[in-house]
Amino acid sequence: KIAQSEINSDGNDLNIVELIDIYRNYPKIESQNIEATWKKITDVNLKIKVIKIQQKGMPLYVGKVQAKELLLLATTDQWKDKTLDGYQREKYREKTSEIKRYLEGCSISIIPAILASFGNAKFTSSDEEIGILEVPLKPGAISILDGQQRTGGFEEIYKEIKKLQTKHSLQNREELIKRYMDLLSFEIPIVFVDSKAIIEKMREESNDNLTIKQSELEGAFFFIINKTQKPVNP
Repeated sequence: KIAQSEINSDGNDLNIVELIDIYRNYPKIESQNIEATWKKITDVNLKIKVIKIQQKGMPLYVGKVQAKELLLLATTDQWKDKTLDGYQREKYREKTSEIKRYLEGCSISIIPAILASFGNAKFTSSDEEIGILEVPLKPGAISILDGQQRTGGFEEIYKEIKKLQTKHSLQNREELIKRYMDLLSFEIPIVFVDSKAIIEKMREESNDNLTIKQSELEGAFFFIINKTQKPVNP
């Protein structure tokens, strides 16, 4: 109930920033043995209007989320040198700061669609391919396959609000906070991949007993996307 009221906030208060704080620090909170409290807070789904499409039998869902919702839901499987685990490349502060400046200063700023994967979500159809995708409102509910730096740009805006919260003597503090809060309501197009459904499809089509993890499938998508797209000449 708390989460639902905050996510529907009109941006006039800073509760959503506090909520993002809780979600992004979940591993630390979990280690403090308050799992029961956490379950009460996150017993809610984010409902997203989507269009369902099929690509070679793979279900995809196209919709939109606000930046603050993305920060609550999204995670990335970062590459780890020590364990040789993960697939996402390093997130560059210079790049995310550049996106933040772009969002701040450009009157026609456009953020392209983000590609994400989910393991648990429910699609309810209202008119053939159109319907509602219910995603559990908890950390890691979706994995970013393409759009880590763009998400990082909004993360920089969230951090800016946190800094402003402590600067009570700043003359234009309230004006700046409102400006950044408006950016946290920025609508971002997003394409969802149903990883579990795709893995099940691969198992059915495989002649042998295929075993594949969700993270392995997501890593394959990440590699294909970044291997096949051509960088833009500066």
